This record gives sequence, C-alpha cells and structure tokens, in this order.
Amino acid sequence: MKTKVLFFLTSLKYGGTEKTTISYLNELSQSNKYEITLCVMFDVNCVETLEKSIHESVKIIYLTSSEVGDLFHKVQTSYAKGYIYKIKYVLFRLKYNIILEKKI
Repeated sequence: MKTKVLFFLTSLKYGGTEKTTISYLNELSQSNKYEITLCVMFDVNCVETLEKSIHESVKIIYLTSSEVGDLFHKVQTSYAKGYIYKIKYVLFRLKYNIILEKKI
C-alpha cells in the first residue's frame, strides 16, 4: 500500500518555493512508495506556469477556477504600487481563504 502525500501551493507560477516543491515531489514520485497529490489554490492561466514540469503520476487538484486565478495574479502583481493595492490584496486573500476553508 502506498503512503499518501499531499503538497499545497498557492499557484504554479515561477518562483523559488514552487520550483523547490515541484522538484521534491518529482523526486518522490520516482519511487513507488507514495501516492502524491498536489493541491493548488489558484489556477493561473495568464502567465507561464510550472505545470508541465510535474511528473504525470502526480495528481493535481485546483481549488478555484482560472478566472479567480487570473484575478489573483492581477491583484498580486499590483501589490507594489501602493497601500491601496496592498489592502485590496489582503482583502482578496481573506475572502478566498474563507471560501476555500469552507470548501476543504
């Protein structure tokens, strides 16, 4: 019987945490000891993602639609513009954390 392992990422955009996590789960997927699932909060279609670099034996679950993911990316990239955008980002994250908590 395989041991079930769940990884969680906010999105599959290029970043250090994402690359390291995917590298780690790809290594684990090479052995037949684990059944690996990657849970991704936001499906981001508006940018190049790391989805193609994930081994095919890894099951990927998206918690939100690509429309919500694209909105998340838009809000996140405007974060550095000023305090108003930072407040919008925090409110966006709070709203979807509450929704996802109920969904999970």
